[in-house]
Amino acid sequence: MEGTKNALERFKRHMPRGNDLTLIVLKGHLLLEEILTGIIEDNCRHPRALVEARLEFYQKLVLAKALLPLGQNNELWKGVEKVNSIRNKFAHHIEPEGIVDKIDDLIVDWIEPGFGCPKDTSSRAKALKSVLAFLCGAISGARETAKVAGSTQPAEPRIT
Repeated sequence: MEGTKNALERFKRHMPRGNDLTLIVLKGHLLLEEILTGIIEDNCRHPRALVEARLEFYQKLVLAKALLPLGQNNELWKGVEKVNSIRNKFAHHIEPEGIVDKIDDLIVDWIEPGFGCPKDTSSRAKALKSVLAFLCGAISGARETAKVAGSTQPAEPRIT
């Protein structure tokens, strides 16, 4: 899938090589937001009109949930929500309390059982990058699958 390949190439190009957790989270968040924006634009007749809406990350996430056939409670969305929560902590606090625990919680959700929590910054950064790469690739893959499938039919009853 060409779109997923491009998303992962962008991930490799933009993800920092070092262990700065703040920068890793911020870059990962931006890459996820780019994919969410693409999902929304794929389903709009006039995507440029969205600029005026000034949609925030969470609004884009909710729209993407409604547009993709993953289901609203899919674990991927929960992972993206956790990334957003972590990013918000970094964006609004110079030294966010409990941030390492939040990052470890995200990592433990996505790594192989029995692997355990990273013990140092270097292994935590590496695991965080792996989780972010997986989320970007999986959401991008779902986007491409929806494009191939054509127009999406509602998976649940419409709101009346």
